[in-house]
Amino acid sequence: MTGEKVSFDGCYYRTKKAKLYTLPKNNIPIYISSLVPESAYVAGYYGDGLLTVGQGDMEKCERILTQFKKGAQDASKNAENMPKAIEIFVDYGVDPETSIENFMNFWAGAAIPALFLNKIYTPEMSAQNGKVVGPDTVRKLGCFSENPDEHIKFVKKYIDAGFTHIYVHSVASDQITFLNAYGIDVLPTLKEIE
Repeated sequence: MTGEKVSFDGCYYRTKKAKLYTLPKNNIPIYISSLVPESAYVAGYYGDGLLTVGQGDMEKCERILTQFKKGAQDASKNAENMPKAIEIFVDYGVDPETSIENFMNFWAGAAIPALFLNKIYTPEMSAQNGKVVGPDTVRKLGCFSENPDEHIKFVKKYIDAGFTHIYVHSVASDQITFLNAYGIDVLPTLKEIE
């Protein structure tokens, strides 16, 4: 990002004397997404940070972090100073069974690894794929509870594992109510954790 004119003739796009006129003050960090440990090494080696999804499997998350750290070390970077973000599924302040039903209606397709491994490219295909997901599977993917202590414990295990940024993905049908309740009952305690 030097502000120089760049021409490029690629497979999917072309530029002719393109120029970024307003340069950022600092380099823009590139976070690399990794859903499996094998690609986490690449994220650590080439990236400036990690993005992943929890889906309730702490052992897999720990393997992802280990591979990310190894990749960073092999590139002479300190993984401890690099952002490690994770998205986790939660719902709070609503009957847990209603939350699970909401997840199954709108996000079940994302719970199947085939979504990321096969050519599933329409919402209809994702919904069809998600029909095999049952309530017991959903319960393992996130925290669906009316108890703030359960949410604090759920999020804390990701913090303790080494994630520096936690993105809570609520499946609530009423997002404003969720945000207000989570902001009052759960987030203050989490912000105090070091």
